[in-house]
Amino acid sequence: MSADNKNETQAAAEPIDTDRLIAERRAKLTEMRSSANPFPNDFERRNVSADVHATHSGKTKEELEASPVSVQLAGRMLLKRVMGKASFATLQDMGGRIQIYVTNDGTGVDVHQAFKHWDIGDILGVEGTLFRTRTGELTIQARSLRLLAKALRPLPEKFHGLTDQDTRYRQRYVDLITNEETRLVFRRRSQIVQEIRAFMVDKGYLEVETPMMQPIPGGASAKPFETHHNALDMKLYLRIAPELYLKRLVVGGFEKVFEINRNFRNEGISTRHNPEFTMIEFYEAYRDHRYLMSFTEEMLRTVAQKVLGTTQVPYGDHVIDLDQPFARLTPNQAICRFNPEYSEEKLADRDFVVSSLKRFGVDARQTAAESRIAAVRIARAGEGLAVTVIQRLMNPAGIEEINGPPGGDFDGGLDFRIPAQKKSFMLGVNDPAQPSYDIVEPGDVVPCLRVAHQRTAGQRIDDGAMVSK
Repeated sequence: MSADNKNETQAAAEPIDTDRLIAERRAKLTEMRSSANPFPNDFERRNVSADVHATHSGKTKEELEASPVSVQLAGRMLLKRVMGKASFATLQDMGGRIQIYVTNDGTGVDVHQAFKHWDIGDILGVEGTLFRTRTGELTIQARSLRLLAKALRPLPEKFHGLTDQDTRYRQRYVDLITNEETRLVFRRRSQIVQEIRAFMVDKGYLEVETPMMQPIPGGASAKPFETHHNALDMKLYLRIAPELYLKRLVVGGFEKVFEINRNFRNEGISTRHNPEFTMIEFYEAYRDHRYLMSFTEEMLRTVAQKVLGTTQVPYGDHVIDLDQPFARLTPNQAICRFNPEYSEEKLADRDFVVSSLKRFGVDARQTAAESRIAAVRIARAGEGLAVTVIQRLMNPAGIEEINGPPGGDFDGGLDFRIPAQKKSFMLGVNDPAQPSYDIVEPGDVVPCLRVAHQRTAGQRIDDGAMVSK
């Protein structure tokens, strides 16, 4: 018997020899091929473990004996205990885990003997009836048992799971097999996307799809990935944002649109930033940024309640309360809340803001507009690291910003006489989202398009320039 098939009560005393285990499994596979197909595809699954538990977990031992329940399911074997004429194993499928009980009388001696040589990680198909063990665990008493797929590589040591962070990220499929918390994260993410979509549709928004390959990389300030269209013999860019196409739909008469989409930005990478990521972007005519703040607040609260069943969201050592009204702050108010050494009067002094930002490595000499936006990042340094205001907001808050015309100066207010302005806010819950409200007259798009042309023509431009809105 291979080393990874010891009883679950026996922890590995020495490092697993992976090469030796793979060789053993390949030898077993060769032997199986001589008598049967080790990868059959004719097994019919009729049940999933989660449904079995949900339907029958409330039944007693006597009820299951009086009215036998037949089930037929498949799963990956994670645990195995061999005890002479009887054996136990734990199978895991898409719904969770369930225990099976294998005996000479139930499956026959030959099948039970074959089972003893199957390995942890193999995928099995089982058919049998439900019963409760002496400890009360809901278990399948196998009448039929088959090997559906032979695993050639051993799973991580079963008592500690997959703990190496690098391996968890590089071999996510192994992480999913061994860690229930990871599977829960994947399920929750899927539920979150579904509930966001349902919320938007319920509010009358039309879901659309926009081009992923674009001739001009627009809608955000980011470096795009480049590709080449062979049939058209032209350079294209993977989208950095769907903004331009969504706005065209609004112009065309679809006044409430949204898209949940993949975007690609050829920039840095970290545990908080992936060059390929999913985001939602939506547009609605005849609304302002304050409506967006209330709308976003309602969406987050609704999605949390639908997915988690509560608006109390744990985050590290904190609990974020989405049920409370979100705070509404200006950048200056947010800074002063977490940094009492700054005052509203000091932050109104442009020279003071510029000098303060310089101490945090931010160059804000160009325009007052850039200074005010960058001022949000002022925070006291802890152990030599600058911690931003957004990262210190543990309960949701909307931080309003007013951005002046492209390349222009900041006048402290939203003036409808000045074209091409944008008013936006950052929604901070330790990490920012940034909806915006645009006021753009047709003639003001021209200089922005000129920047876009410079980008596609390969001319040198400011990396921070925003491509046409």
